[in-house]
Amino acid sequence: MQNKIRLTVLSICIAMPLAAMAQPVMSQRDLAGLSKQTKNVLHRYESCLHFAGEWSGDPKLDQYVRKRTQELGCAHIYQEVNQLRRTKNHRSQTLKLIKKLERAYGVSP
Repeated sequence: MQNKIRLTVLSICIAMPLAAMAQPVMSQRDLAGLSKQTKNVLHRYESCLHFAGEWSGDPKLDQYVRKRTQELGCAHIYQEVNQLRRTKNHRSQTLKLIKKLERAYGVSP
């Protein structure tokens, strides 16, 4: 009985973060008022963070992930995000969204 309870608790602990990731991290409301360029960087950053967790060892999936990350420019996204960090006020909506994305994907700045 105790093993069944432990297994259920473990399943819930694993499933909750996965269910949370099914929802978009940023809403249209979050992005309202931001420049087109800033929105583009934030959307690409979110996609790059998502794809960073998709490497599986399956050659076909990894090929798809590699192609998408190249299309998104993920190799340079951190430089673009850091540029936003340097140019924005520390209380700005942009920086709040960067932090929100990083918390959602478990990234340390």
